[in-house]
Amino acid sequence: MHGLAIAAGGSVSDAGGQAAGDLANDTDRPERGGPPPIEPEWLSDQADQEEAFLAELGLERPEGTPDDAYLDHVLEKLGRVEAAMEQNANTTRKRIETFVRTQESWLEDENGKLSRRAEFLRSVVASAVVAGYDFGSRKSRSLPFGEFGRRTSPASIEIADMAKAVATARGLGLLVKVKESVDKTELKKAVQVARDGTPMIAGGEIVDPDEHGFAYVPPVEKVFVTARRPS
Repeated sequence: MHGLAIAAGGSVSDAGGQAAGDLANDTDRPERGGPPPIEPEWLSDQADQEEAFLAELGLERPEGTPDDAYLDHVLEKLGRVEAAMEQNANTTRKRIETFVRTQESWLEDENGKLSRRAEFLRSVVASAVVAGYDFGSRKSRSLPFGEFGRRTSPASIEIADMAKAVATARGLGLLVKVKESVDKTELKKAVQVARDGTPMIAGGEIVDPDEHGFAYVPPVEKVFVTARRPS
């Protein structure tokens, strides 16, 4: 199956390199006029979809650059579309929240009952250990449906007051971990931008990410479109 390619001059050729202009010289076709240009199917479908969408919104495709009245009309339609999207999102969110609350309530009730049963069954086995179950030379016992025994957790430190704990550790000559971070706002103030846009820091050094560990990102102008929601 041969693909079609559109050349810069508007001619269409197949994958084998035969141009549409050559096909126009076929004796079965008139010398003038020739076949209509071949338009990709996806482009035609997209145009049809756009026209249908404009008609659905009550809009017409403008000729040339649209004026303020047309753009404001489009913004009105945009605001209504975004408001509908937001309403759909809120409705769905409320439905999800209601569903989650219902399921959480059910889960709490059901697992509450099961949890009490589990704790009782666990206490039956644990009481046997406390009562002096004979493990022999081991600390635990493995059975086909589970394992039980004694385990000793390692000693640990719980911080009650961080400031006092740090002072105590420093007094003992111990290493105190300090988490450092960069104030980006103050760092940005320290960057001077030359007329040619080159970012520099004190001493005229050009900001180098490899050397200084950060990059200066200049302001970027972006097109924005904001529609006011219908009241």
